[in-house]
Amino acid sequence: MTTEAEKLLNKGLAGYTGDKTSRVERGSPPFVGKSSDFRDGLDGYYRDEWFAHRTGGGQELAIVEGKTVTRVYGGGVVDEEYLREAGITEEEVSAKHKEFLSRAKGKTRLHDEYFDEFTEGDKRWAYEYRVLHYIKQIPQTIGIEMMHVNSHIVFSHGFVNTTVE
Repeated sequence: MTTEAEKLLNKGLAGYTGDKTSRVERGSPPFVGKSSDFRDGLDGYYRDEWFAHRTGGGQELAIVEGKTVTRVYGGGVVDEEYLREAGITEEEVSAKHKEFLSRAKGKTRLHDEYFDEFTEGDKRWAYEYRVLHYIKQIPQTIGIEMMHVNSHIVFSHGFVNTTVE
């Protein structure tokens, strides 16, 4: 079951795909990253903090009605040489990643598996999110999202979702 706080994780994620959130640099040298905040109603609050370029990671937090959840993630885009072999750029991967997340409409990165694909020109793009493990007693969901173009893996993020109690 998806809680209201988990639903807010996906609303906050919508900020990544184009909806308005406030984005700022956060931290102190040498650890300077970016942060995105989203307020939902009177008591819903979302924050994403990440440290990344081609690869990296971060943490999302959401709180609604006193219940807090977190999603930690890491990974990124394959290296330049592999991108050349696949015939694409890092910018294309980033744009397609945003497109896939927008198309998913909150159906990914939590407790259910998800798959989507489309063809654009001579490129067959595919996105999938797999649940690798679920521990009910914590509760904790471990998952991975991957993107492929013409069977070449071009992007991957690992995720750990859990409550904060």
